[in-house]
Amino acid sequence: MRIFLLILFMLSQIAFGQTIAYTSFEEPATGGKYTDTGDAGTDHALQNNEGQASVNYTLVGGELGFSSYYYNTLDDVGLTDGDYVGVTDYTGTVGSFSDGSQGFQMSDIDGLMVTTLDTVDVSGYESVQVSVDYFINDDSYESADYVRIWVLLDGQDTLNLLDTRGQDIDDLGIEGSWHTVMAQITGHDKINVCLAMQSNSGKEAIYYDNIKILEGGSVNIAPNVNERNVSALVPLASEDLVDTVQVYDDGTLTRVQLQYAVNDGDTTAVDMTELGYDSLYIGTIPASAYNDGDRVFYRVVAEDDQGAISYSYEHRFFAGTTPINALKQPGPDLVLQYAGYYARTTGVATVDNGVFDPDNLNVYMQDEAYGAIAIYMLGAGSTEFIAGHSYTVVGELYQHNGLAELQPVDAARDIVDNGEATMPEPLEVDIATLLSGAETFEGLLVRVNNLEKTSGSADWPESGSSAELTVTDDQGAHELTLRIDKDTDLDDNPEPAWPQNVTGLFSQYDYSAPYDEGYLLMPRSINDFVPATAIEKVDEPLPTVLKLYPAYPNPFNPATTLRFDVPANIAKKGDVSLAIYSVQGQKVKTLTISAKAGTNRAVWNADSDSGQPVAAGVYYAVLKAGQARQVVKLLLVK
Repeated sequence: MRIFLLILFMLSQIAFGQTIAYTSFEEPATGGKYTDTGDAGTDHALQNNEGQASVNYTLVGGELGFSSYYYNTLDDVGLTDGDYVGVTDYTGTVGSFSDGSQGFQMSDIDGLMVTTLDTVDVSGYESVQVSVDYFINDDSYESADYVRIWVLLDGQDTLNLLDTRGQDIDDLGIEGSWHTVMAQITGHDKINVCLAMQSNSGKEAIYYDNIKILEGGSVNIAPNVNERNVSALVPLASEDLVDTVQVYDDGTLTRVQLQYAVNDGDTTAVDMTELGYDSLYIGTIPASAYNDGDRVFYRVVAEDDQGAISYSYEHRFFAGTTPINALKQPGPDLVLQYAGYYARTTGVATVDNGVFDPDNLNVYMQDEAYGAIAIYMLGAGSTEFIAGHSYTVVGELYQHNGLAELQPVDAARDIVDNGEATMPEPLEVDIATLLSGAETFEGLLVRVNNLEKTSGSADWPESGSSAELTVTDDQGAHELTLRIDKDTDLDDNPEPAWPQNVTGLFSQYDYSAPYDEGYLLMPRSINDFVPATAIEKVDEPLPTVLKLYPAYPNPFNPATTLRFDVPANIAKKGDVSLAIYSVQGQKVKTLTISAKAGTNRAVWNADSDSGQPVAAGVYYAVLKAGQARQVVKLLLVK
């Protein structure tokens, strides 16, 4: 199927003939919230329900009919919780509809909703004009949200009038007022106008109105930019990125440029070379423009002799190979800052594929800097991913219910098994520390000792079922959710006797921003449970030298953990301190003024001694004991 991209265009000298078909949604019935009676877990056609808004309409009179379909793209509750979708006369958001007193609304779909208008026969017309009015609400869309308006041509080709996939709706300047998208169509017999939205929040909404198909007319349409091939989703730091596009125009093209910027710097424009066939153009971003871990943005811009301009999708990637922690930087409300970027990273798998999900690739991996990330790919349950093997993975950064994920596009191409490696030892940590810097630990393999079930906890699940237990390691002062997943062997085993030392993946399932809740400990098998009473504490040799280890993660936001060794003779003197200093040498935060003999840990939450958050930048952790001093460099990013 060919896909034609039309994001932005300028119109001039418009002349229209008679109306061939239209709808302003004046005839279908309005109603209250729509509650889907279908199974939200499966893709299915929507049906009208008594007293609710129309999501389907059979042509009676002058207005086009339409049908609606739900796709479970977000693995969420769907429209079963009562949402504002379908025909509406509510004007509190839009002020008034662009034509008449009714329109069609899509919001809080918890998936993807597609509404298709009746087929219109245009075989008797030399050309037709299609126009759609739309109003987009809100200014805080997430990376997975998009709206799309397109025309289906003869049941197979697709002409996009508006398509925000791969872009941040917040950056497009199309919210809060009515806009019109329009296209001129020639050489086709049958057309369908299609409307769609993917979202998971009630404040994210789009309204459609005044859809017209008119005879003839003339319009200057901006160039049509169609992506054809890119040399790599993520080029190596030594590798040029070569982009090939197809550009059509009804006039003469005056420029076709590849524009790019590195690390939010100035934009560089490269004239693309016409290949001389199939309207193809090729452009190159040289490897000299970026290094490992640099963030690169690029797009294609085309302009014709009438001044009409089109832009391709905006592509974003981390060049070369990037440490996991650099990919996972959170923004406001702990929303993943670089969601939508493509990246390559390397780490060791901490769980076999199939342990948590038999149908999809659903694993975790971590690197030497204690960076960890979930690897997820829909429908790739048969992909081999072996715990203890090193992997290099290319994919798109995504955030699912607060959890940072890297999602490959093609498992065979984007996942490279580097062979057997050293399996990471679980990081031993208590619940209080986990929760104080939860985003720091997200995705890591951890072990929490002396866990007890709380009095209000759920029961251990029966075979074939999952359960979320509530556990504590300090008599209830701090609690954590322990996920017993039916896809592991845990539910087929009897409940172990508490207390238990439990190893597992530290994960998250938070339904909405801010993503600061829903943290989970996910054991992989019954072997991750060891009776606490079965392990006698072994007196390990105490350290003989003062040592401050590298922080993890680093770079970091919002917290990092510092581990340090203190010999017994130094601990007795009681003069051990760990503090954070600015690059100007000013003390920012005192983390400890005493420490026990042995290994110690401290978490810095990027705050000062007064409790105020500090600015992004370089800091130094300084461990002092008498005249001895150890220093570690820290980088706080925001």
